[in-house]
Amino acid sequence: MLGSWPLTQPGELAGLRHSVTEVLDDGAGRSAREEQLLLLVMCELATNALRHGAGAGVVTLSQHGPSWLVDVRDRACDETPAHRPTDDGRAGGHGLRILDRATTEWGWYPEPGRGAKHVWALVPTGRSEAEDHR
Repeated sequence: MLGSWPLTQPGELAGLRHSVTEVLDDGAGRSAREEQLLLLVMCELATNALRHGAGAGVVTLSQHGPSWLVDVRDRACDETPAHRPTDDGRAGGHGLRILDRATTEWGWYPEPGRGAKHVWALVPTGRSEAEDHR
């Protein structure tokens, strides 16, 4: 695991971005675009957890082959992530569409024994699996 960050309020998102940027500053030569894509996905999932997830959440970041694995746990185990209609007149509601375009795969699963739900996403690092095994 590269890191884990608890979140309780939206004001902590800036600190999350800063901490993740420091974790990624490991000399691996990633492009700014790849890092920005990861930050976009992480912040979108974290914002959704805070907004729709019944309070606090935990964001974890791991390496998974040629991808980063972002996992966000919240307390809304009964709330299923779902696309909203694009023309419902409300602001926002584009988070899952962002995941559809910015990740190679995403999903969710409940953790009923802990009263939690996990939403996860794989974000390409721009590296191949062969590079990861060197």
